[in-house]
Amino acid sequence: MYKIYPYFTNDGSVGLFSPEADDIYHSSHGALTEAWEKFVLPIKNLPRDIKILDICFGIGYNTKSFLEFLTNYATIDADNISKFNLHIDAVDVDKNLAYLSPFFVTGKKNFKNNVLDFDNDKITRYLNGKTEPKYKLSRETNIVIYELLRHCEEDFLPDEAAQLLCNRKYSIFYDNYIVNLHKRGFLHNIYYRNISRSYKKAVKCLKNNNITLNLIIDDARNAVKNSKEIYNYIFLDAFTPKKCPELWSVEFFKSLYEHLAEGGMVLTYSRAGNVREAFEQARFHVERRKNGMTATRRSL
Repeated sequence: MYKIYPYFTNDGSVGLFSPEADDIYHSSHGALTEAWEKFVLPIKNLPRDIKILDICFGIGYNTKSFLEFLTNYATIDADNISKFNLHIDAVDVDKNLAYLSPFFVTGKKNFKNNVLDFDNDKITRYLNGKTEPKYKLSRETNIVIYELLRHCEEDFLPDEAAQLLCNRKYSIFYDNYIVNLHKRGFLHNIYYRNISRSYKKAVKCLKNNNITLNLIIDDARNAVKNSKEIYNYIFLDAFTPKKCPELWSVEFFKSLYEHLAEGGMVLTYSRAGNVREAFEQARFHVERRKNGMTATRRSL
C-alpha cells in the first residue's frame, strides 16, 4: 500500500520523508524557504521566454516558488513586462507525489509534529514547532499548478493519490480550499469562478501568460537523454550524492550542459567539493553560495 510520510517544517510548509532512501525530501529548517533560497533567489536577468527542467519535482516547491516569484516579484528583461512565456519539464519517478503537489498547505501556524509515522533524528531533533515564515506561496499559485497538471493527463489523480487525498490521517497537511475545489468540481463551476478571488487571479495569470507544464514520470537520466529542449534553468534537487550518485556524476552533468542555453544555470542545494569538481569537469563555471551552488554554461 502506497504511503506518504509528511511533517511540518519550521516555516510552516510540509516536508516528506522517504523510507526507501532513508532520507528527507525537504530541510526541517523550511521546505519553502529552501526552495526560494537555493533555487529561486540566485536567478538573475530573466528572459521573457523561459524554459525550466525541474529534476526530482517531488511535491513541486521549486517550480511553485519560481512561479510565485515570476508572477509577483520578478522584473523581466529589466522592464516591467507583465507577460512572459514559461515552459516547465517536471521530472520525477513518483507520479503520486507530483499530482498531490497543489494540495499541500504552506504557512501553517501552531502546528504539531508530536506523532510521526517514522523515526528520523534528522527531523525530530530540529523541529521546534515555531513557525518562522520568510517567503510566501499564494493560493493562486497552487491553483495554477493544479490546472497545469490537470491538463497533463485525462485521469488527473491516480487512484493511490486520490486515496491519500481523502485520508483523514493526512488532512492536516492539505489546504482544504484546494481539496474542496477538486472534490466538488468548483474549478469548472461558473458561479464559483465569479466569487473566488484566488481563482480569478489564477485564471488571469494563465490567460495573460503562456505557461505550460510537462510532467515526465521517468528516471532523470532517461528524461534528459530523450529531451530535445534547451533550458534556461535546471533545478537539480535529487537526494544526496551518497544516496543517489548517478545524478551527481560527471557523465550526467555533461548531458545537462548540452541541454542548457548559453548563460543557462543548474541550481542545486549541494555545496560538496566532489559535486563542484564534477561540474567543473563537465565544463561549467561554478559558484558556491551560502545556500547551495550554481553551475553556469559559458563560452570557453
